[in-house]
Amino acid sequence: MRELVIFATLIFSVLSSKQLLIYNEELLVAVCSVGFVLFGQKTFGDTIEATFGARSEAIQADLQHFLSSQEALWSGFKKQHELLLLSLRSGTQMIRESCMNEMVERCAPLYEETVLARLDQQIELQLRALNAEHSGSRERGNIVTGFGSLVGDEIVRNWQEHQSTLIPPSILFLKEGIRE
Repeated sequence: MRELVIFATLIFSVLSSKQLLIYNEELLVAVCSVGFVLFGQKTFGDTIEATFGARSEAIQADLQHFLSSQEALWSGFKKQHELLLLSLRSGTQMIRESCMNEMVERCAPLYEETVLARLDQQIELQLRALNAEHSGSRERGNIVTGFGSLVGDEIVRNWQEHQSTLIPPSILFLKEGIRE
C-alpha cells in the first residue's frame, strides 16, 4: 500500500511539473476524496470490517431462526393434516356402515315380500305343471293319477311346513349379498 502511495505521488508531481495536470476545483475535490477514502480505510478499516461481520452474523442467525421456526410450523401442519385425514377416513367408514345398515333395514321387508312372492310363483308353476301332467296322464291309469296327487299334496304340505325355515335364511343371504 505504501508503494502505491509513493508511486501515485511521483506521477502526480511529474504531471504537475510538466503542466499536463491543471489544478482546478474538480481535481482538488477528487484528490481530497481519494485521500479521505484511503485515510478512512487505513484508520477505520478494522472497525468497519468488524461491524459488517457482526451484522452479517446477526442476519445469518435471524435467517436460521426463521428457517427452524418455519420447519416446526410445517411439521405441525403436517401432523394436523394427518390427524384430520385419519378422522375423515374413520368418519367416512362410519357413514358407509350406517348407510349399509339403513339400506338393509329399509330393503329387507321388500326383499322378504319379493322372496315370498317368487317362491309362491315357483310352487304354483310346479303345481300347474304337475296338474297338466296329471291331466294328460289320466289315460295311463289310476297309479299315475294317485302318484301325481300324492306328490302335489306332499309339495303343498312340505311348503307349509318349511315356509318358516326357508324364508329367514333366504333373507339373510340377500342381506349379506347387499353388504358385499
